[in-house]
Amino acid sequence: MVPLAVDSLPHDVFKGNAHLKTLILPSNLKYFEYTNLVSCGNIDSIWINAAIPPFVPTPYDFTSIETIYSTLYVPQGSLAAYSDHDFWKHFPIEEIEYSLELSDNSFNSEITGLESEFSINSNTEWSISTSQNWIHISKLKGWFDGTIGITVDANSGITRQGVITVSGLGVESKTIEIQQAG
Repeated sequence: MVPLAVDSLPHDVFKGNAHLKTLILPSNLKYFEYTNLVSCGNIDSIWINAAIPPFVPTPYDFTSIETIYSTLYVPQGSLAAYSDHDFWKHFPIEEIEYSLELSDNSFNSEITGLESEFSINSNTEWSISTSQNWIHISKLKGWFDGTIGITVDANSGITRQGVITVSGLGVESKTIEIQQAG
């Protein structure tokens, strides 16, 4: 997996990596050199989460890319853009229908606080935010499935509520309500 913050992949980043089976590229990727795929013959799938196909400078040398038969997975609604792109159209392309599910939709906290966790079941990248500064989460961004720790500070006031929002690429946001005794 390429980190979510990466928006450009210059030449030869993955070149010659025979152990690479799946390449997962973030939604904000805008630039990709074809030489990244040279001598990476074991790649069987490339997941590009960018709705707009990343720019690939010419010329291309498809004789040096053994991954031409790798399946390219693209966001739902972007098949036409990838199918028309000079570089990406050479791959078998399938659209992804993204999904995002949470193991819980609410937590109740004692006045003394809470330490717990919830699971994310997803096939997309996601980010998490909280509505209150007394709710803390262990991870703000990620890909696919994950387990997220929650910590709720002790409450010295009245009963309070907060919300954790998990937003994902191509899916409706999900929320978890936090209720804490006062």
